Amino acid sequence: MAETMSPLAILGGNSVAEVFAQLLQGTVLEGVLKPAQKKD
Repeated sequence: MAETMSPLAILGGNSVAEVFAQLLQGTVLEGVLKPAQKKD
């Protein structure tokens, strides 16, 4: 899947991870690629 998304990432100036995260927005998997937040 990363190979097919690479041109999209290059054209948009985003990383493949960012493009994939955008595809997941609004789904139950949306939080999978979000960075973990530190708890103080």
